[in-house]
Amino acid sequence: MKSRVQIKHDSGILYVGIDVSKDKLAVHAGDLFEEEIDNTRRAIARMAKTIGRGTDRPVRFVLEETGCYSLPVHLELDRLGQQVCVVNPSRVRHYAIGCGVMAKTDRIDARIIRRFAEANDCEPTPIPSETRMLLRELIRTRGLLVKIRTMIQTLRKMTVSPSSGTLLGEVDRFLRTKIDKLEEEIVRHGKEDEEIERVSRKLDELPGVAALTATTIATLAPELGTLGKRRAASLIGLAPFVHDSGKYKGQRRIGGGRWDLRHALYMPVLTAVQKDATLRAFYRHLVDDRGKRKKIALAAAMRKMFIHMDRLVAGLNGKEEAMPT
Repeated sequence: MKSRVQIKHDSGILYVGIDVSKDKLAVHAGDLFEEEIDNTRRAIARMAKTIGRGTDRPVRFVLEETGCYSLPVHLELDRLGQQVCVVNPSRVRHYAIGCGVMAKTDRIDARIIRRFAEANDCEPTPIPSETRMLLRELIRTRGLLVKIRTMIQTLRKMTVSPSSGTLLGEVDRFLRTKIDKLEEEIVRHGKEDEEIERVSRKLDELPGVAALTATTIATLAPELGTLGKRRAASLIGLAPFVHDSGKYKGQRRIGGGRWDLRHALYMPVLTAVQKDATLRAFYRHLVDDRGKRKKIALAAAMRKMFIHMDRLVAGLNGKEEAMPT
């Protein structure tokens, strides 16, 4: 006979799981509230009021990070004075699989999100400033245009038709103009936020890091300066995970983290391993002395670079001595 062991985390907080879609919200608050409501301000307010009346415990609403859909719900709940936790969708999905839940519907997802928050005692996620939200949109837009431009350039190299080549060249130049304009806007808006401008100015001092990269890192990693070595590596998704079992020693691999941060640091680290003496020596040691592949050595250099950024910002905040390891 199979037994199921349930570990309950009684933090005194009522977690409410919300699965967000464009038109509907699946809400799960245990026996207190389990419904699918319209994704409107009125329905959200009614739902929050109903749950608040039904319990004397502190309430935290939990939803997955889904960009354009999750942010409006987060902002509305915050306007209503509610605490909101925004969690990583991939972590929630892995948690569901670990619990043996393979099916996926909105109601099931809402229940799993709630259980995930209870198991991890999730903390509220602060609302980003208007400037930070604007910068994130500009950075995402630039990233998309860069991808499209790369595809255009690749297609142009394979084109034999002169007319197609000319057209693709015009599109390429048009995209380059728009990307340049977006980069100027990102740097300009970064200077409007006091905290972003202060951090990016410090990061701009590093070899290989220009104003655009510094502003991007300061925007996408507001936790910079409070992380420490291990959390910094995990945040950027460059912490090597072991794959060992018994006598078998598997290859360590990176995974998870914020891919946009890794993307923003890729070109700067290519420059830094040539211009910065410390990173160059570290990179050459991995490649020449330890026989690591260049791609793996670059990932290690990128991790080292981001950890150094965290320490620089911690020192800027006067917290270097108190930083966790």
